[in-house]
Amino acid sequence: MAGSGSAASAASAASAASAASAASAAFAHLAAFAAPAALLLTALLLTACSTSPSLSAGDASASAASSPVIPFTFTVTSSAKALHKAGPEDQITYGWNDLFGPTTLEGQPATVEVQCSIWYVRGSGPVGCFITFTAADGSVLGTKSVGTAGKARGTDMTEFTATLVVIGGTGRYASAHGTGAWTALRDGALGGAVAFNGTVTLVS
Repeated sequence: MAGSGSAASAASAASAASAASAASAAFAHLAAFAAPAALLLTALLLTACSTSPSLSAGDASASAASSPVIPFTFTVTSSAKALHKAGPEDQITYGWNDLFGPTTLEGQPATVEVQCSIWYVRGSGPVGCFITFTAADGSVLGTKSVGTAGKARGTDMTEFTATLVVIGGTGRYASAHGTGAWTALRDGALGGAVAFNGTVTLVS
């Protein structure tokens, strides 16, 4: 019995040694493939990082520049108008007024035409305007405005407040879109000079 037990122990030890040897060989084989694979994966990651698009400072500036805010300030005078009176004591005034004058657009000389329709009761009421800028190179930027007009408190001046949307244009503004707002002031009777101040934000 003792001899058979010793033989069994020896066989078990030999089997364990053989398994350990096989496992060691397997790990060595795996390591031989894992090291190059790890190196390849690292290289791929580094390449992806170096070639993936990122928003640089220049890109950020270009993005900001793609939506320029264009200020405008100008004074226009009536070149033609058709105004009518209605109601008791002629309280209602309605019709249209076409105003024209010089301005600048993005720092360059330009002209502007303001075509407005009005419907006032005692000098106050809604106003709708088309404002068309024509640059020196012939490019046109067209806008549509909706707002109100009313007497400035304590004065004989008329104040205007409006928002606008860009209709489109020609030349460098052929694909223009955007929004804006303006205020204006008229010191005198309807049809007199009107001073405008506002901005247009173009969206590419």
